[in-house]
Amino acid sequence: MTMGDPNNSQDTGLSAPIVDRLLDEIRPKTVLDLASRLPVAQALRSRGVDVLRVEGLDLRSLEPDFDRKYDLIISLGAVDHLSDEERATLAARTCASARDVILSVEASRSRWVELFTQHGFFLDIDYDATFIAPFAIRFRTIDSRTSGTTPDQLDRAQEEADHLRRVVEEKDRLILDLNFRLLTIQRSHPSQDPACHGGSWRPSAGAWKGPGTRSESSVRTMASIAPPDRFGP
Repeated sequence: MTMGDPNNSQDTGLSAPIVDRLLDEIRPKTVLDLASRLPVAQALRSRGVDVLRVEGLDLRSLEPDFDRKYDLIISLGAVDHLSDEERATLAARTCASARDVILSVEASRSRWVELFTQHGFFLDIDYDATFIAPFAIRFRTIDSRTSGTTPDQLDRAQEEADHLRRVVEEKDRLILDLNFRLLTIQRSHPSQDPACHGGSWRPSAGAWKGPGTRSESSVRTMASIAPPDRFGP
């Protein structure tokens, strides 16, 4: 665990706009930060929020940290390397310790949606968490005993979560398909390989940064904005 220095401008300045918006929209008083790669914890502490930050995600050593309740659990860019078993364990413990969760995940997004749904959490599609990090998503619990949610509303929310999971899976498939097509083009047209002439070929803005280097974010952007029929069956 690390406490950080709330008086260090380098710690707090980078994420100040992010934290200000989090405080305004979510209003957490207690936060568990799971090894985020942005200094959100330090910035939250500088504003009087009770924050516990952990370094690394050794799930066995994290057990005491999940013994208390939090208004928000956040992890930015620290969970993509986990195995499926570790994802399932982390999702279960997270859902038992908080009612609001923000994760930044690039890999297996549909799997995370499925795991959180199993514990009564749903992806908040009305909340755009990408102001925090490019792949940030927000999960929230729905409790009919406290929110006034009816069983029919819960059923509809479950259906919506299932639909969104399928959408995410399809988007992941399109990204993989586009990656494969780009590799096929490279191999069939070696003269267009940026490694051959300094990375000047650019199928879309930012797709190539230099010799032999592809920007994954550009590939994702192309897959998200292109109509499905562009990729073929």
